[in-house]
Amino acid sequence: MAHPVMRLCRTGGRPPLMVAALLLSGLAAQPELGPVGQDGMHGPRLTDADFFAALDLARPGLERVAAAVAAGDYAVAKVALLAYYRARPHPGGHSSPPRNEHPPLAALTSWHGFAHALAVDRPGWKRFRLAKRDFRTVHQPIGWNFIRYVAFTLDEAGPRPAAELYLSDLRLTGAGGTVELDDAGLIHDWSGYDALEFRLYSPAAAGARISVVLDSEDLEFPETAQDVLDHRWLRVHGQLHDMGLDLDWSLLPFAADDPDRTREWTWCGLNRMHQWTTLMRAYSVTADEQHAREVVAQLLDWTADCPVPPNESGNQSSTWRTIEAGLRMLGAWPDAFNGLLHSPSFTPEACCVMLKSMVEHARHLKRWRTSGNWLTIEGSGLARGGGVLPELRESAEWRQVAADTMYAQLAHQVYPDGAQFELSTGYQYVALACFLEVFRLARRSGVELPADYARRLTTSTTGAAAPCATAWPSVPARWRPTTRCCAGPAAAAALRRRSPACSSPTPDGW
Repeated sequence: MAHPVMRLCRTGGRPPLMVAALLLSGLAAQPELGPVGQDGMHGPRLTDADFFAALDLARPGLERVAAAVAAGDYAVAKVALLAYYRARPHPGGHSSPPRNEHPPLAALTSWHGFAHALAVDRPGWKRFRLAKRDFRTVHQPIGWNFIRYVAFTLDEAGPRPAAELYLSDLRLTGAGGTVELDDAGLIHDWSGYDALEFRLYSPAAAGARISVVLDSEDLEFPETAQDVLDHRWLRVHGQLHDMGLDLDWSLLPFAADDPDRTREWTWCGLNRMHQWTTLMRAYSVTADEQHAREVVAQLLDWTADCPVPPNESGNQSSTWRTIEAGLRMLGAWPDAFNGLLHSPSFTPEACCVMLKSMVEHARHLKRWRTSGNWLTIEGSGLARGGGVLPELRESAEWRQVAADTMYAQLAHQVYPDGAQFELSTGYQYVALACFLEVFRLARRSGVELPADYARRLTTSTTGAAAPCATAWPSVPARWRPTTRCCAGPAAAAALRRRSPACSSPTPDGW
């Protein structure tokens, strides 16, 4: 089992340094194509007959779906399928109806949540169980029904040796059962649980104090959600841009000679569906149906306007690049699917449209693979699709292909000291998150990974946790990896000449 590593290194000042967080991230001109499906075809391309044929209808719980399909009544089959998904405990954690309560607006000048201080007072493994009553309340949190993320921060200022900690078995326990946070993904509502449990490993008693922080605020809520509802969540020259009632998913509202013109505006701002995350976060807290209704409207509009390209990667398009497809499947789409299940706006037809598109996403990612951090995103998106939708006959193959791909990339992309070969701190964390996601999903779904996957993953984790000056001691400062872009061939050559990497401690049982 791999354990996330945290290196706690002081910066000499406040606020505390966050050391780990589980968030509950060619030179030739490219043609600027619109939606790929300009062949007159609306999406999804998958027909009802083909979609239901792709389901394993012998699976327990799908009997009503199978009977309707056998009778050729796809309308009834869709109703039964939505009822099945509403009743099942979904593989990514549990899906509960949103709460009918509005959070207080958080002040913009301070942090809000819950915190508890711990001492790293002895070497080896130590188990912690923190009941809710053990946490102190900081300012005015929304409440236990909305925990945005868990973070571990350095608690004190002043010089002290760095502490290296390994985190394992992070879980919630209580009347709501037991759920492992590293497997469950987004578990915002902690009201049905009594305690947070985890284990920490320290190779030495560093004497450091850390705080376990539970963030319970949303500084952008509800204004950002309202901007999405108004179709004006993206900016042009610093001003919110009104995209109109009918969204154009290939929109790029800049003049050809505008220096601010970049297709990233379209790719990242429109087609990665971060706006769905904003709406679903608002919906989970307020149960205001307008948020769910907008997600469903965008889903139906996007799938109709942007059918999957049948015989190309889509990497020159505005809507179906494999990196966007992977990111959609890794986060916004399955999260929205699980969060919408109890919404009256999520009709049987809308549910079926979304499932069809997710099947098309997974098949697209399996067929068109690239390289570098793109490939890790594609692989983890494919794995998440196979994990969220085990009812699909192809899901086991998706999970296995993703696992094999990511194992090979751990060897290909990660240097012996843990640095990712693109030599960018940002890409390092992207690749690490993807490698870790596939490990978690494989553990949950029974996919057998090679015996040394966890050890390779630990090497990548160690490289991500170490500061640049420590992680790459022989690389000249001017060549060390940057936070936003690749450092270039000179850094790659320097890394190949660097001193042997120091080995990190390995707790028993890895």
